[in-house]
Amino acid sequence: SRSHAARARWLRFSCALKVTSQISCLARKSPSGLAKLQRCRFQLHLFGNWTMSLNSVIEMRSAAGFLDIMNYRHAYHAGNFADVLKHSVLALCLLYLRNKTQPFRVIDTHAGIGLYDLAGDEALRTGEWREGIGLIENEVFEPAVAALLAPYLDTVRLIRQMEGAQAYPGSPLITQHALRPDDRMILNEKHPADQILLEQAVGRDRRIKVLALDGYIALKAHVPPPERRGLVLIDPPFEDKREFDSLLHGFAKAYAKWPTGCYVLWYPLKNKDQTDAFAL
Repeated sequence: SRSHAARARWLRFSCALKVTSQISCLARKSPSGLAKLQRCRFQLHLFGNWTMSLNSVIEMRSAAGFLDIMNYRHAYHAGNFADVLKHSVLALCLLYLRNKTQPFRVIDTHAGIGLYDLAGDEALRTGEWREGIGLIENEVFEPAVAALLAPYLDTVRLIRQMEGAQAYPGSPLITQHALRPDDRMILNEKHPADQILLEQAVGRDRRIKVLALDGYIALKAHVPPPERRGLVLIDPPFEDKREFDSLLHGFAKAYAKWPTGCYVLWYPLKNKDQTDAFAL
């Protein structure tokens, strides 16, 4: 009957809510366990003969607005040519901010997990890092080029001394390395699982606050910062077809509140007409 089917759907959905709540709770206690869980596909046996994959459970919860899951995973692309460019520019911006003694604040709206393993399954599957950091990490450059890359490469080498030879720092760790005692950073990562891994990557650092909000909401809420100087990095995953509009509106609102801030907007060059229109 219709009523029986409706009741069955509700029971399944209620169970999905409970399951994902338990997963979230366990993940906060064991981030390493969460990473293993994300790589597994298994069945949850509910109500006797009814089964549902973990991904389906999460999708049900997401559809109801309880959880917003994104498909993009930067682990597949960490350390590629685009990361080299982005992180080199970021390191130079941070070096510039350090030229003055006054403290600054960095706001990273789409922070990711902070630290990546280039020997991990995702990075090995694409191998993109070989055409990025893999090409330049041991290269000898002419002095002018070496000076531009030095802040970035020095940071990568330092973090590898602590985390291992195949570690690659995302923007949160590159920035954390550049912070002085009175500088501050706000890291925002909307994806709940990635936000947990991000907290683990940066550790307990009183200079850093980690949020799990929509990136543009977090940006609007935290500008202007008390320090009145600093940098905003906006690097969204561009899964939404309206991301260019969101990026433009988010930047415009933040700039209206904090016109003296430094803004770094990162976006893909896939459609020349679209990117040219955005740049104008």
